[in-house]
Amino acid sequence: MFCPVSPSPALTKCLLYRDFGLSLELPRDRLCPTVPNRLNYVLWVQDLLDSTGGLENDEVDTVREVVGLDVGTGASCIYPLLGCALRGNWKFIATDIDEKSLEYARENVKRNKEKVGDLDERITVFANSPDGDIFPIGKMGIEKLDFTMCNPPFYTSIDDMFDSAKKKNLPPSSSCTGTTTEMVYPGGETAFVSQMLTQSLHLRSNPNFSNTWYTSMLGKHSSVESLIPAIKQHTQNYAITEFKQGSTRRWGIAWSFGDRRPCLAAVRYDSSQLRGLMPFPTEFEFDAAAVSVGCGGVRGNVWSRAARRAKARRGLEIEGMSNGIALGFRIGLKEKGDQSVRVKIRWTRGTDSVLFESFCGMIKRKVLTG
Repeated sequence: MFCPVSPSPALTKCLLYRDFGLSLELPRDRLCPTVPNRLNYVLWVQDLLDSTGGLENDEVDTVREVVGLDVGTGASCIYPLLGCALRGNWKFIATDIDEKSLEYARENVKRNKEKVGDLDERITVFANSPDGDIFPIGKMGIEKLDFTMCNPPFYTSIDDMFDSAKKKNLPPSSSCTGTTTEMVYPGGETAFVSQMLTQSLHLRSNPNFSNTWYTSMLGKHSSVESLIPAIKQHTQNYAITEFKQGSTRRWGIAWSFGDRRPCLAAVRYDSSQLRGLMPFPTEFEFDAAAVSVGCGGVRGNVWSRAARRAKARRGLEIEGMSNGIALGFRIGLKEKGDQSVRVKIRWTRGTDSVLFESFCGMIKRKVLTG
């Protein structure tokens, strides 16, 4: 049983070879991935990791080893191949439940090992079982995980798959070779990602996985609207994005239980439909005549009137004060043509959006009023 739409395998193979030097062999009876939106997904994950990696300027850390898990890698193994071709310090564990897809995935890794250095050592393809954990950490001996990627089964049933094709205004531009295993899951992508969320909660207390970014691509905007409230029950450190390529739209969601905040570009996008569900912005800007720049962190609110009164009474602890860094920040500026500067405060670490908002207000008042 096959689904209604998919890109041309020849085009996919040509694009990957021309732009990334990757050589692929794709079976005729398995899903053929579109390169542009897969690449957009990988680049978005890069933004998430770069802006939460601990470097001061959201730069690429080429030294730190990064380990990712690709759930349902498919015959193409496209996410690990693209990720490793773009970043020399990335490694992948790739899983799938289909034997034929696993066979092709392993072969595609082997055929590119000389083109992308040590690729067979950087990508490990594992067989998972349909009733096994989505994140089979113990089974595969995974000691740490920086991120996960997934393009979950889109449809709730075979009937749902074909009903969706009938509702399209235009006929498909090509045929789809995806199997029902790749395209259908009881409850669809919402149910699959809900399982991911549940299993990620089991890992949050493990220090090796507490800062992991769990991510997924979604095919329905309604799935984003359904999943974000569930994520917000457990963490406020999450991200939403849109992948738009031509007439095709897909969405990305991500969540982490760590306190490192991603850059604004990776966190949210403009959407009136998701108003109220968007993450708290991690950047605040205002115009000023001049300002000092730098980065730092605070243990709590040390600028409020209550904090100043507590400081005056020696020996008293300031309420809400943390033993560690409660708020990490970076202040930068950009010159404007009218002899003023644009001040940008970047929230880099912490979980308290109220604290960040209060800090931004204090900085703005101090800069503008002296």
